[in-house]
Amino acid sequence: MMKSPILLVDDSEIDRYILKRQLKTIGFTDVIEKLDGIEALDYLKHLAATPAGKQVPLLIILDVNMPRMGGFELLANTVPLFEEVLKDTTVMIYSGSESELEKQQAAAYPWVKGFLPKGATPEQLENLVGHFRVPS
Repeated sequence: MMKSPILLVDDSEIDRYILKRQLKTIGFTDVIEKLDGIEALDYLKHLAATPAGKQVPLLIILDVNMPRMGGFELLANTVPLFEEVLKDTTVMIYSGSESELEKQQAAAYPWVKGFLPKGATPEQLENLVGHFRVPS
């Protein structure tokens, strides 16, 4: 069985670095990083176009505010992919905000299962994403 990676989409190099290190401390070593929604969309479309057996992400950690293409725009552009290729993929919104508007926007997508606050402690991270770990 291929380990399913986590796809981390965030334009902040510092936030990606911190989160990737925290994920590693709780046992997630296969993290693919994309800088914005356009890079992530290209990556996901490439996965959809390749033969089965590719590493489809089990979890996408998605920043909302990014240049070029933000998180909600990416979600809107990936609806067909979630209905087909990404049907077992969960999205966690990665945000420094507790905006009710963001929560309402996220609720429009059934594959968005929650919010991961920027600056979460390793314990909070474990509680939010620990169950996505794939047994080796």
